[in-house]
Amino acid sequence: MKLARPATAVALVLSLLAAPLAAEAQQAGRVYRIGLFHVGLDHVPPALNGLREGLKGLGYEEGKNLRWDFRNLPDEQAAQATAREFVRQRVDVIVAFENQTVRAAKAATSEIAILFLHVLTDPVGEGFVQSLTHPGGNITGIFGDVPAKRVELLKEVMPRLERLLLVFDPLDPTSLQELAAVRAAATARKLQLVERAAGSHADIERVFTSAKRENIQAVVVVSGLVTKFSSLVIRLAAERRLPIPRNTCSGRSGLYIRSERLTKERRRPPMPDKTYKIIELVGVSEESIQQAIRNAVARAAESLKGLDWFEMTEVRGLVKDGKVSQFQVKVKVGFRSMSEQEMRGA
Repeated sequence: MKLARPATAVALVLSLLAAPLAAEAQQAGRVYRIGLFHVGLDHVPPALNGLREGLKGLGYEEGKNLRWDFRNLPDEQAAQATAREFVRQRVDVIVAFENQTVRAAKAATSEIAILFLHVLTDPVGEGFVQSLTHPGGNITGIFGDVPAKRVELLKEVMPRLERLLLVFDPLDPTSLQELAAVRAAATARKLQLVERAAGSHADIERVFTSAKRENIQAVVVVSGLVTKFSSLVIRLAAERRLPIPRNTCSGRSGLYIRSERLTKERRRPPMPDKTYKIIELVGVSEESIQQAIRNAVARAAESLKGLDWFEMTEVRGLVKDGKVSQFQVKVKVGFRSMSEQEMRGA
């Protein structure tokens, strides 16, 4: 149940639609109804457009044989009301983006097929499914991120990381589970965790405003704050150049970091007074981020002369069975713009 691509979500939705298709012998003119909902007014789920386009490419098109009803909601109470409305409308499939809508859908029906995407915590631990390999019941979905892995990735990228800001919503039922996981991961890596509660737009701004004063080096945000205030959190972290791992709500596999720079240790080293050209590569390694960088630079050196520096611009990776299985690092490599004479002598 690891998120791979939006197309994976499409395939799951289609498999859920297959039941009514078979039961009604692909009834001519049938319009299939999908109810989709998400909590978080400042953004829409990144996988939403891919889901729509994928369904269209596979023959399910809005206005022809598909009715698409997407709701962006302010809180879990609104999600509960919407879930009950979807049940009354007898939609064929409910697509629930993130934990709050999954809880609402599960409480509303045990008959209509439910597909979850972008859940923030272990769906087994949350009681959404019986197991990852055999979900059981009327719920299935895609899952690929756990909070502890975000801490692990930050420490891998930032070996000198010492102070980590943890932002959580004290009123969110998933917070206790995620807090315990992050605390354990931070303790194991000898990190000082600075915990701050936030439940509103103003709370989050206040927490980030104090980050510099508290010598914060990176941020982890857990619970419903990730979905409710995704755009705000990313913007505030970028403005302060604080690394922040993003989960699978990005619609991409595994984990990656969004930040202009990570820390001073990642800034481009001073360069001599020369002119450079830049290429961009993605290094891959199952061992570590450092080895992925080495692989990218070594590959560049096979065909280029005059390599002087590199800059890591993005980190992402794959997660398998709850563990990081592959590191992928986007690297800019600078090489000197050389004259013909310099090329002959190189």
